[in-house]
Amino acid sequence: MATEINTLQASIRRYARLSNYNATSAEALIAGNNATRVLAGLVPWQELTRSNQTINTVASQEQYPLASVQIFLQITIVEIVDPNDSTRLIPIPKYMNDVTWRLAGKEPDGVPEIHRKEHNGTDNVLSLRPKPLLAGTNNIKITGIIEPTAYTSGSNSTPFHTVTADDILAHMWAASELFKSGENTHANWNMGQAIQSLRALTGVPVNAQDLMKQLQ
Repeated sequence: MATEINTLQASIRRYARLSNYNATSAEALIAGNNATRVLAGLVPWQELTRSNQTINTVASQEQYPLASVQIFLQITIVEIVDPNDSTRLIPIPKYMNDVTWRLAGKEPDGVPEIHRKEHNGTDNVLSLRPKPLLAGTNNIKITGIIEPTAYTSGSNSTPFHTVTADDILAHMWAASELFKSGENTHANWNMGQAIQSLRALTGVPVNAQDLMKQLQ
């Protein structure tokens, strides 16, 4: 429901058992922004789903920088305009494993069949295999979960549209602060509450160990 941080602070204080916790301090906002990014990346939230269709293919070019498009935490769908029918989009699935990726790299140029997001040492890029045979304008469409706008003050609002999602965020934010202070037992309790609520809300299972590493 897009709760302001000034309002969410009450829940964070209650869950962390820190009655004087200031969620709008510079250090606290760092913790809150991290918790929000982590939560955003766990589920394909409708409110954070965006599409971008500004990438132009170049004949025989495999990699396309993503710096000029929105920052996607998670790419869910990649599509290419059908070279024979400009009204049709052809899905380009994510690669399954390194073997299929290597084999696709040996195929002649044509319509890309698989994609992966990677870093080429300089930029985050979208790689396509086989390489596109034809150049095209705005013919790659990416749909995914964007990185939430960072909080800079207490008047900023969360990006989520439900009370439950904001409550999950409050538990994760509290857990992050508790891990930093060494209160692992209570931090784990908060993390467990977040995982349980997230599963009830979305049906998505979350690995507790992975979540703990991201919040610490």
